[in-house]
Amino acid sequence: MTAQVLEFLGGNPGRTALFEAVERVISELGDCELSVAKTQISWGNPFKFAFLSNPPRSLVRQGRAEECLLLSFGLDHREVHPRIAAAANPYPDRWTHHVVLAEPGDIDETVKNWLECGYIFAKLKKRRR
Repeated sequence: MTAQVLEFLGGNPGRTALFEAVERVISELGDCELSVAKTQISWGNPFKFAFLSNPPRSLVRQGRAEECLLLSFGLDHREVHPRIAAAANPYPDRWTHHVVLAEPGDIDETVKNWLECGYIFAKLKKRRR
């Protein structure tokens, strides 16, 4: 874990555990690049396919926002599932989904499958012209 990642997570042990759980799943998918910005941590291959950010308070139960992270991932279709807090269609054939993570166990087989699909989608994706 880099100093940038630790700074982004603010030294919060719960968020650190969430990051490590997501990082473990993504590292099993294959080669990808981690980048840290002011508002998010992202992974790409070369296109970005997964993101961790601070969740909007409206998506988190009261008093839990400091412990949670928002996992966002891109797919070529809209996924409908109770775990998905929101989805947006920023471009044709691209859907961005958002899932609130409160504990490492939230990264279950369903979330792993979404991350794998996002990884494959990003690898096959072509630049818009």
